[in-house]
Amino acid sequence: MSAFEHVMTLSSFIFALAMGTILLSVATLVHKREQVKLALAPMLWMGAVFMTQINGWLVMYNFHDSTRWSYVATATLVIVPVLLFMQAALVVPDQSGSLDLAAHHRRNFRYYAGLEICYAALALASIGSSLLLDNPDPRTPYFLFVTMSLRVVLAIAAVTWTRRWVQIAAPALLLTIAVAGFFNSALALVRGG
Repeated sequence: MSAFEHVMTLSSFIFALAMGTILLSVATLVHKREQVKLALAPMLWMGAVFMTQINGWLVMYNFHDSTRWSYVATATLVIVPVLLFMQAALVVPDQSGSLDLAAHHRRNFRYYAGLEICYAALALASIGSSLLLDNPDPRTPYFLFVTMSLRVVLAIAAVTWTRRWVQIAAPALLLTIAVAGFFNSALALVRGG
């Protein structure tokens, strides 16, 4: 087993738990639809977090041929899925509590937006580390730098300003970035890696 496979096994389990958390929550919202009070901002956040989880897992494939691993690289590939799992657990409402998504968002948005800042900042820090030294696709560092910088700015805006338009615009733009990131992240797989 290669170092990449070893680290990815743990990361994949954590990503699967994170994605499962969002999917289970969406299924619960559908099952309990009579009790649910929908709100756009938290639904956009759920979509953005879910797409970010998929991208995080996909982008790790870019490092499957890496032969040099640093402590920073190894820690990043473990910490990122943990941060995304925590974000998923906080972005969805407690299934046994109120299913008022607007109320849930008001109580918790600073936590999941704060985790977005942590995740994006860690990704930005890792770009300068040895994590990307062996990356065969030179566009990945630039794409990650731009998208992660935007993610930090949007998350700071979401944490800072409680105006409704900011609370909707920030996750909508994060979701847009995540969808664009999907195509970039999947590129190595589509090309045949």
